[in-house]
Amino acid sequence: MLVSEAYYKGHYNNGKIIPNCNQYSLKQNKTFQNKITEEVSIFYATFQSIKGRYFIGKSPTVTLGNGTNAWVGLINHPNSGVNLHVDVITINNFSSVDYILAGLWLNTNPPGIGTVSNNVTPANTSIVPTPTPKVQIQYVSSTTGTPTGGVNPFERIVPALNTAVIEDEGKIIIPPGGNLIVFLTTPSTTDITASVALGWWEERIIYCPPRPVC
Repeated sequence: MLVSEAYYKGHYNNGKIIPNCNQYSLKQNKTFQNKITEEVSIFYATFQSIKGRYFIGKSPTVTLGNGTNAWVGLINHPNSGVNLHVDVITINNFSSVDYILAGLWLNTNPPGIGTVSNNVTPANTSIVPTPTPKVQIQYVSSTTGTPTGGVNPFERIVPALNTAVIEDEGKIIIPPGGNLIVFLTTPSTTDITASVALGWWEERIIYCPPRPVC
């Protein structure tokens, strides 16, 4: 018998089945000889999703080319009270004309005023009420500016009609007041379109009072 069936239909005790699992448990039944323990390993991102802390979303289609750029980013506002853990970044190049150079920027000042994307949802839709993220996806299309300040640790080339996926698994951590910006450029002399999808989780910051120095 499967463990789940044994649990719901009755426990085995010296070859006999004890019915009514609502009244008997492994701890309550002191005569239960063959105790069954169950352990399941899951990805940490899955654990965060179960807790309602994992979110997914994307930008609308952005336009770049002919001397203009675009960006999509995760914005962690100063009063959010959470640390942002970046899990996955997906960059889509819808153009058949040219490639896109996607530069990852941390805690920078992106050009233009970002528009908030409404295409965001918790990954776990079974929770009621639905969790609301503190972090926002923002985007800017057809800008001539470039990021100032911050760090540009790496870049990815996205060929025409292709997709690049960056799996960070939460190692990039952005504090309140910081951001992660995917800055898109292209050598194309005509307009091309792209979008960026993101997955992340948010971990509440617990502020502890300073301990006295002994």
